[in-house]
Amino acid sequence: MKKLTTKSLIKQKTLELFNTEGVQNVTLRTVAKDLGKSYGNITYHYKTKEHLLDDLISDLNFDLNKVIKLSLNYSNKLETYFKLSEFNFSVAKKYRFLLVDNIELQRNYPTLFNNKSIQIILQSETLLKVLKELKANNLLQKNLTEAVFNFIIEVIVAITIEYFKSTKQQDLSVKEYVKKIGKILYPYLTDKGKLLYIKY
Repeated sequence: MKKLTTKSLIKQKTLELFNTEGVQNVTLRTVAKDLGKSYGNITYHYKTKEHLLDDLISDLNFDLNKVIKLSLNYSNKLETYFKLSEFNFSVAKKYRFLLVDNIELQRNYPTLFNNKSIQIILQSETLLKVLKELKANNLLQKNLTEAVFNFIIEVIVAITIEYFKSTKQQDLSVKEYVKKIGKILYPYLTDKGKLLYIKY
């Protein structure tokens, strides 16, 4: 197994601490103490907490690009919806602090975070595309408008935030999460869509 660089170890430990302790409770000194390294060793790689957050966002964008490629490889569009939910869960779990501490991050680091951060994490644009394809394939009702699709996405965002805020890190379950996201879509499915839905 390839040995992690000091920089990678710092990011890995910081991500763990952000997710379990909250961003506001973690400083560079906290990271240094948990890693058993000197404060100077940490600041050699990251001068400030904001620089470290910026690097984590770069990692997030890399992970999201992988999600987009993987989630659009399914010919069954309903399966695409569920797979996208699974992939979004894995990314949201890895970067849980972005959902839980989103308001604080926007307030303290406005250049890095804005009110679209969560929509980006949950791939709202990709999800909108998937919903439109479900409609085109007669799996969603024909009378659904883009406004309805945006409402569905807003509900998904709200439920995701609540789920990750109210559930301990060790209790997060992809099966439970995907089931919640699936229930949001069910009322809008056609009879054909509901028959496929049962398989999941």
